[in-house]
Formats: sequence, C-alpha cells, structure tokens
Amino acid sequence: MRKSLLTITLLFISLALTMAQKPAAVLDKMSQKLASGAVTANYVISSQQSPKTEMIVFRGKATMLGNKLLIDMQQGKIGFDGTTQWNYSTDDQEVTLTTPTTEEAQQLNPFALIDTYRKNCNIIFSVTEKLQDFHVIEFYPKDKFADLKCLTVYINKVSNVPARLVLTTNKGSYMEIKFSGVKTGQKVDAKIFNFDKTKFPNAEINDLR
Repeated sequence: MRKSLLTITLLFISLALTMAQKPAAVLDKMSQKLASGAVTANYVISSQQSPKTEMIVFRGKATMLGNKLLIDMQQGKIGFDGTTQWNYSTDDQEVTLTTPTTEEAQQLNPFALIDTYRKNCNIIFSVTEKLQDFHVIEFYPKDKFADLKCLTVYINKVSNVPARLVLTTNKGSYMEIKFSGVKTGQKVDAKIFNFDKTKFPNAEINDLR
C-alpha cells in the first residue's frame, strides 16, 4: 500500500514538473544540445507554394556547426562557410558563389530559423496537439502583418533535439521538415563547409560575390 502511494505521489510530482515547464526552457535545452558540437541529421523537406500547387519533396543529409552548413541532396550540394555560400547543381553542373546576408544564411539552417522566429514571436505549448514523446511548441508572430502564420516545432522529450518543423504563412505556403538520425556533439573538420573547386572539376563556376 505504501509502495503504491509512493508511486502515485512520484507520478503526480513528475506530471506537475512537466506542466510547470515553460516553452522557453524547452527551447533553451534544445539550443544547448545543438551547440555542443557539430550536428548531423537526415531530413525530408516537403514544401508547397499554395494548397493548389504540387508538393515538392527533397531528401538529404545536413551537417551544421554554428552558422556553418553543408547540405547533401540528390539535386546537388549547398555549403556555407560563415561568409560564402556555394550551390552546386547536379543537373546543370554549375556552382554559384554568393555572399548571403545574415538573414539569408539563417534561412538555410532550420535550427537557426527557430532562433530567428523565437525573437519575434509569442511562444506557447500547443493546446490542440498533445504528444507523449514530443514537446509541441507553436510560434505566432507578434506583428499581425508578418508573413508567418505559425511555426510548429516538435522536440523529443528525451533527446531534446527537434524531430519536425511545420511552417505555414498567411499567403498559403507550407513547409515541413522531418529529421531522423540526429546526432549532436560531433567532431568535423571545418574545411568541409568551404567550397573546394577540385571536387567539381567539370563544373562551371558563377562567382556572384
């Protein structure tokens, strides 16, 4: 009887602590986990310009280290070394070099996108979607004229890493990113983010910097 009472008490304490947890604290834990080293993840991006247009799907693997990024996909590669962004198209055999703005660079990195919207949004736990294994956090823009309608982030309660992002806009566009095999605290050579023309000997280079 005492054991059952203790179990019930611990269950209520655990539930109370979970309910007392705030979205900002969950996001802080996630940010700390992602900042512990390089992050690698497989991803599937589904995007749609409007409900009437075709859904476009991209699959690949991403490696992120701070603001540096490398995306591998069937259609090519995208890299950002902190200053220069390079896009390689497999079909066109072309590499385009640009110097993106801070905002443009952040839009490439889905995890940085979370931090960007966090600064300009009201953040709440979803009241309509409750999942046992994931925190579901919704971002709503403070500016009623903003293009963003809602950003929903699904964060694994055990690993503290994002598993899914869903972004909708007031113009009707939709984007979903699903992550799998997320690994944090990885060690990678920062040179992998740099453009190395020797790896693309037959590609035409368009330097727009």
